Parts: sequence; structure tokens; C-alpha cells
Amino acid sequence: MLSFKEKFDHYVCDLCGKSLKALKSLKRHYQLHTSPKNYECDLCKKKFVQRHYLLNHCKTVHSTDKLFPCHLCNQSFKRKPELVIHLRLHTNIKPYVCTICGKAFCDSSALGKHSKVHSNIRSYSCEICKRTYRQKSTLVFHRRIHMAEKSFVCDICKATFTCKSGLTRHLLVHSGIKPHKCRLCGKAFTGNSDLVRHYRTHTKEKPYECDICCKTFSRKSHLEMHTNVHKEKKLYICEICDEVYMKKSMLINHSLAHSNDRPHACDQCGKFFKNRRILLDHMLIHTEEKRYICVLCNKAFRRNYHLKMHSLTHIKNIVTEN
Repeated sequence: MLSFKEKFDHYVCDLCGKSLKALKSLKRHYQLHTSPKNYECDLCKKKFVQRHYLLNHCKTVHSTDKLFPCHLCNQSFKRKPELVIHLRLHTNIKPYVCTICGKAFCDSSALGKHSKVHSNIRSYSCEICKRTYRQKSTLVFHRRIHMAEKSFVCDICKATFTCKSGLTRHLLVHSGIKPHKCRLCGKAFTGNSDLVRHYRTHTKEKPYECDICCKTFSRKSHLEMHTNVHKEKKLYICEICDEVYMKKSMLINHSLAHSNDRPHACDQCGKFFKNRRILLDHMLIHTEEKRYICVLCNKAFRRNYHLKMHSLTHIKNIVTEN
């Protein structure tokens, strides 16, 4: 089976989770998994079905040139589409919406991976313990359990790492070199990832969201610590789409997405809505309050949708400059 068009209104590859709009595109993409890979990269030995995929791989993965910088946080990218997706993190624009549960994402591949939550397909299997997973990234993370050997050792403090890149990043701590400087406050950091995390203290961004209670965090480690809160608590699971919630009230509110009930009415105009949050957002139309503020230019809006549309102008301007 190649797709789930009837259920998701788009086509999802059952091998990697990639989401595509047309069946023709999905069939062409499926060849990447099934056709012989005769083109091999001389640097990393990765193989490809077609030569232009190999050339694109060499250009984007092994090239040191990063021609598309983000003017907001100093991160740079090799391809313009990567910059566009990254900019959505700053503006909180998530144009790809799951038609089953309403959850939104910055890019189509994330939506494709999420769509597997609503299916029972587990395409990725651990070759050691045979556990299966819906996403490749989850399998990669799981494999660390079996990787007891840490062959890269720091000569200074004897810290060990499973990969050379981890050791290389660690050695900067001992060198005292901090090449990554915040252009807003001047604070310097050893690694670029540290600088990116620091910028969130200025922008108040919280890109990591808990799947259970929707609480957001500025760091992935904080989210991982937070998830422990839910381990000892009773969880409420939607029988239709398997979404998990911490509170029964959240599950009841979510269940409205699967029905046509609109129990929440506006006392100003009589319009009905599925949940109270949408009602409150609507009621701002009847007031002068503008609670949604652009973090880039401080312009205020009554509705979050208008803020997101406005944020697109910043993205277009930044991309045009590049």
C-alpha cells in the first residue's frame, strides 16, 4: 500500500512517512526505496537511485558553503528551502495541518511523519531486539540503548563519545574558544547550537511542544524532563485517532474535532464554535484588544491568524535579501 488518501487528504509513503500531494509524485518517490542504487558518494559511501540525487547530496551535505543566513539568529543554510522552513520557527507559522486531529507543522515532512500516529504502520525495526517504530528518528534514538561502546575519548578529561563529531564539539570546551557571538547582547558561545538556544531568551521562542499537554519549552532537554511528569499519571486516549491527553477535559475538547457539535456560542453575535479557545479568539473581533504581537516589529493584531499572515512578509523580505 502506497498511500492513505481517503483518510488524510494527501499521500503518505508507508516506508519513510514523507507526505506528497499527488499519487504520481508518491509513485516517483517510492522508486527511491525500491529501485537499485547505482550511484555512490565517494565521501560517505551513501548510494542513490539517480545521478542528480548524488550531485545534490554532495552539494548540500559535503559542501562547506552556506549561502543562506538567517538574519534573526545567525544560523546558515545551504539551500533556500531550508531557510524558509527555519524562518517559520521564528514566526510560529505552521501551514501544514493534519486533517484528522488539527495539529500543525512547519514543513510537509513533519506532517507526513505525524500522520503515522493515526495509522498502525511501524516500518522501522531494530535489527537487534526486533522492536518496531513508526519513525526512523525514533529507531535511531532507540539504537543508542544497544550502543554500549564509546570509542572516542577526550585526552584531557577522559570523557567518552560514540562519534567523532561529539568529541570534536567537546574539545572546544577545553580550548576556551567561543567563536559564536550573540549580535543582540554580545555573549559568546563554544558551539552554534548553544548560540541558537541563547537567542530564544531574546525571542521567547519555545519550539518544543509536549504531545500530551501541549506545554512548550525553549530546549529539547527541558521537554524531555517534563515528559517524566506524565509517566505516573493516568492518560486519556482518543479512540478515533490515538491522540494522548493528560486531562479528561482536554480529551473531551479534542473529541469535538471529530464531530459537528458547536456548543460554544458568542453572546455578541450568536456565532457557534467547537471549543472555548476558538470562541475567545473570535470575541476579540468585538473588542479593541490586540493581544497577538509580532516579535520582529512589535505590530499588534486581534487574531493569531492575522499575525501569521503578517509574519510571512518578514520571511519574504529576508529570503529576497538572500
